[in-house]
Amino acid sequence: MGATAVAYAAALLWLAPYHIIRAVTTGSSSGCLSNAFASECATDLQLEDASTKTFAESPEENVGADLEAGIPARLHELFLLDRAAHFDLVVIGGGSGGIACARRAASYGASVAIVEKATIGGTCVNLGCMPKKVMWLAANLGDALDAMPHYGFSFPGSSLDAQVDALASEVPRNASRGGVAFSWEKLRESRDAYVSRLRNTFEKLLQEANIKVFRGTGKLEADVELPKTSQARRARERDQRHTVLIEDHRGGVTRVTAAHVLIATGTRRQILNVPGAEFAISSDGFFRIEHLPRRVAVVGSGYVSAELAGILRRLGVEVYVFMRGHRQLKSFDKETVERLEKIQIESGIRIYKGVNVVEISLAKADGTNILPAYTFERQNEGRESLGEACLTVHLDNGDAHYGFDQVIMAVSPAPSVEGIGLEEARVKVDVNTGGFIVVDKFQNTSVPGVYAVGDVTGKAMLAPAAVAAGRLLADRLFGGNRDAHHDLPFVPTVLFSQPALAAVGLTEEEAKARYGEENINVYKSTFVDSFYAAWSIPASEKPRSFVKMVCLKTAGDKVLGLHLLGRGAEEILQGFALAIKLGATKEDFNSCLAIHPTAAEEVVTLPDEKKTRTVAPKDSRL
Repeated sequence: MGATAVAYAAALLWLAPYHIIRAVTTGSSSGCLSNAFASECATDLQLEDASTKTFAESPEENVGADLEAGIPARLHELFLLDRAAHFDLVVIGGGSGGIACARRAASYGASVAIVEKATIGGTCVNLGCMPKKVMWLAANLGDALDAMPHYGFSFPGSSLDAQVDALASEVPRNASRGGVAFSWEKLRESRDAYVSRLRNTFEKLLQEANIKVFRGTGKLEADVELPKTSQARRARERDQRHTVLIEDHRGGVTRVTAAHVLIATGTRRQILNVPGAEFAISSDGFFRIEHLPRRVAVVGSGYVSAELAGILRRLGVEVYVFMRGHRQLKSFDKETVERLEKIQIESGIRIYKGVNVVEISLAKADGTNILPAYTFERQNEGRESLGEACLTVHLDNGDAHYGFDQVIMAVSPAPSVEGIGLEEARVKVDVNTGGFIVVDKFQNTSVPGVYAVGDVTGKAMLAPAAVAAGRLLADRLFGGNRDAHHDLPFVPTVLFSQPALAAVGLTEEEAKARYGEENINVYKSTFVDSFYAAWSIPASEKPRSFVKMVCLKTAGDKVLGLHLLGRGAEEILQGFALAIKLGATKEDFNSCLAIHPTAAEEVVTLPDEKKTRTVAPKDSRL
């Protein structure tokens, strides 16, 4: 008997016990493992860290000696395939959408694994929704400081009358108040501790659901071609298996297989490719800024730009916004955005439209160049203090703005799909939109058994939308609800600007384009929130809130969209969004008893005439 034949026989005998166990535990051709013994065996093969050195983690090393003894590559491939851990669902990406799908699938009894290369929770938990909300709430306390003298509170070392006069002076409303100190460092510490608690909560929930977490980068692998007589080949065809390679941070590789694979990798922040781009930070870097900057440039026209600009300005920072287009927040209602922009400018934010940033340079505070020998250092994407050195932003119109402590790039994100094997697995992407994964309403990609949810699809790029899509996908795959899918037209959203802008449904422009201008009714109202009612300043200087309702005339004034701007908008919208989703009409809103006095009552008391109603006190001092 030759050496090769001996090696074949030895390998097959060594694999035999595993095949027996596999035959007992898999029983059916698809679906979840059906008994405790199967679950226990599967758990033995589910490794939490891709760097763990066992046969299920790095099979190549285990068969290295056998290969040297002469086992052909085909048997090596068979060995690798059969020794890999198998799951009902493997999720690539541990953010909002991926976690939601994984937990829902596990609740149905599915065996689930998540592959995450960074931190559990994704953008929303770590560098988005949650830490941003903390910063936004801190910025909102500026309103409380402004209101205190009008409600009888005084700051230490200052008379009440003097403070009221100061509030009415030219001093910006977001300037620090006498005796009230603000610590960016303390805010950052509290915010980061909160985020850490959230992250720990998610990790605990995954552990309690028996979901395995692999730390590393997941990559779809193209099918390994095996002989048709191979048991592994037949199992792959029967179980509709997909293979995912997981590379950990130390280079170790794990191979797992799954009946279903979900891609939920989200997006990545981008930095403009201009000279000096290394001096800028992304919106992720905003959360790593160690000290309160004095002057900041924000580049971009989307919601991230508007939110960061508002937060920084309210905390006393000089803010410049540079945008390529002539309109910001294009996905929101145009009139509502114009009203917000007026408030932004009045707050002191400087907005430059129709300009391109062509260079970022290092200079002294007065704009003059510094010595070329000066070395620029970065730490965790947050810029170190440069002393007298500052950043200058150069525009394509020849203008230059200098003296910035930070330049924040808040431009459109790109799908985070690098290195996950989309091309090899033949998963279709939309090259016209930068490579977002193409999905249908059921989250199916072009490859059967491979799905995508969340920002990586370029649709409804909001954490709640990703969560809903992920849960519905699990309902369809494992819960028996074959028609479960996400209804995109009714996605409520909030821009956490200063003040907040909340919206659900169609904008006025979208409604008229879809149904014709003659078939659309628009109802509006502006009003002063009761929070400002007692302020001893002229009525014309009090902040105004705005409500707009867009209705389809030919369907009994069915509400197509609702847009709110003002204090409390972020909390008001949710209930109304449900009413609109259920098909409420303007008359339904009219018939709802108002809660008085609240800002929400303005939504159910909108005038029937199609023009803007202005609600304002007659006394100019009220």
